[in-house]
Amino acid sequence: MKLKFKIAATFSLICTGIIALVAIFIYFLVAANMQQQFNKRLLDRAYIAAEISLEEDELSETKYQRLTLQHFKSLPGENETFFKLNNNRIDNEAFDYPGFNEEVFQKTLENTHTFFKTDGKPATAIYYKDNQGDFIIILSAEDIEGTQQLGFLIRTLSIIVLISLILILVVSLIFAEIILKPIRSIINKAETISASNLNLRLKEPGGKDEISRLAKTFNKMLSRIQTAFNSQKQFIHNASHELRTPLTVILGESEYVLQREKSESHNSIKKIHQQAEHLNELLTSLLQLSDVHETRPEENFLVFRVDELVQRIAITANDLQKQNRVRLEYQNSADLREDSFEILGNILWIEIALTNIINNALKYSFEETVVIRLKSTIKTTIIEVTDAGIGIVSTEMEEVFTTFFRGENAKSQKGYGIGLALAHNIIQLHKGEINISSQEHKGTSVKIILPNASRF
Repeated sequence: MKLKFKIAATFSLICTGIIALVAIFIYFLVAANMQQQFNKRLLDRAYIAAEISLEEDELSETKYQRLTLQHFKSLPGENETFFKLNNNRIDNEAFDYPGFNEEVFQKTLENTHTFFKTDGKPATAIYYKDNQGDFIIILSAEDIEGTQQLGFLIRTLSIIVLISLILILVVSLIFAEIILKPIRSIINKAETISASNLNLRLKEPGGKDEISRLAKTFNKMLSRIQTAFNSQKQFIHNASHELRTPLTVILGESEYVLQREKSESHNSIKKIHQQAEHLNELLTSLLQLSDVHETRPEENFLVFRVDELVQRIAITANDLQKQNRVRLEYQNSADLREDSFEILGNILWIEIALTNIINNALKYSFEETVVIRLKSTIKTTIIEVTDAGIGIVSTEMEEVFTTFFRGENAKSQKGYGIGLALAHNIIQLHKGEINISSQEHKGTSVKIILPNASRF
């Protein structure tokens, strides 16, 4: 998930959570207030019922008529029940009333009234003294209006929370876009900087905020990298120039001496010539590895058929061997298309990578055949080089792409530990993958996966 969406989602959830908590608080506050108001209405109705039933002989006609009118305005589902007390005791049949028990009875006596639930309905019990005796009057009713109002409140609050979530999410996305715009600009600029244009710098916005500090810090790091890279580059060029000249002289003079009649120093001169050749090959490999890092081969990318390149490398390898040890196989040939095996890349670098891998397979498999399998899919081209050689020790598999690393069982053969590292870097530059599977004494398989030109 992009950082913009993470920021928007986090901010939206936090704000919506706060709004939801406020909505829940409002709901319970309103519900408690409505319950309190309805309880007051229940209590008033209970006293009106008591006065209508018990105080008729003591009230004036006018007051009685007024109470009668009030009594007619009953609550939904209203029910009245009277229980007479004897010495502050009540008949046991009163406790058959749902929800009314000894505890409610005692509270009523102590507080003159109490509230409870009967069959899920709100109810009140009052202690009423009259000249006809003492009574417990229970009145229950349904708060239909309150229930409807609470339902409406729930729906309203839910809609408010939902609308708030949408609005906050939209605002958060816009806000995150504005906040991350400078960072995106830094990323886009940084992606254009490579080893060939380390002189480029990020635009440093004014101010002392974190974005400005990030750009300034990155530019300082680029300056340090450029200084180190230029020093390394200059050293490589100077070293190659200074080493090439004496190497050329040594090789030329030693070849001249070896072509003459043999002498006592012939073997010594031969060893000097061989070591000079090794040093020359090592220098060439190091320069190739350096070029991969400091140049931009993608500038010379073009579309070509990699299977034709593999065929050419295989033919050259067979010509150099005593017998044809390289065998080329096409897989899923029935499904091949006109653009099969077409990739976008630098032909020279791909040739160097494949040559190194194939030569390694020939070198470490001795007289065994090396099989190259070619396969084309809709998205990729797969090249698999398999040998039946000495294999790679399992504990050394993680180091095979490390520069100058050589396995213990490979040190008997000529090599410098650069070929696979160079091939790995080249394949990565072409947005490909290189995977190695191997078993000691059984052989090695190197699989290269490159994106097709249409998918690059």
